[in-house]
Amino acid sequence: MNYVGLMGRLTRDPELKQTSQGKSYCRFSIAVRKEFVKDGVDFINCVAWEKTADLISNYFKKGDRILLQGRINTGTYEVNGEKRTSFDIIVSQIEFLETRGSNNSGYEQPSSYSNNNQATEDQLDDDEFPF
Repeated sequence: MNYVGLMGRLTRDPELKQTSQGKSYCRFSIAVRKEFVKDGVDFINCVAWEKTADLISNYFKKGDRILLQGRINTGTYEVNGEKRTSFDIIVSQIEFLETRGSNNSGYEQPSSYSNNNQATEDQLDDDEFPF
């Protein structure tokens, strides 16, 4: 089973983009505190697709706290002939926790969102992934 649950704060504003086939995706990273390490933080890259991506890009910004569920996706790439491995969380469900700022710009946030129509690896070509 490949299941991940994380709670942290966005380290930058989410970046919403589209594939060549018009599917939206959103890249962002979160800072997650290490439980037993004083001042320890892990920075975790995340990718959301379609409706989840749209929701994150519309309602979240740098510093906002998020609870998410998903799965780990690994990939490989080369830099100067050296093979490297990347790890991303493919987000399937999110929950709003709190914003770091004072004002939510007058919109009401839904408390949670689950995208049951999340694309699976079998449905996406390698060309669909921008990374």
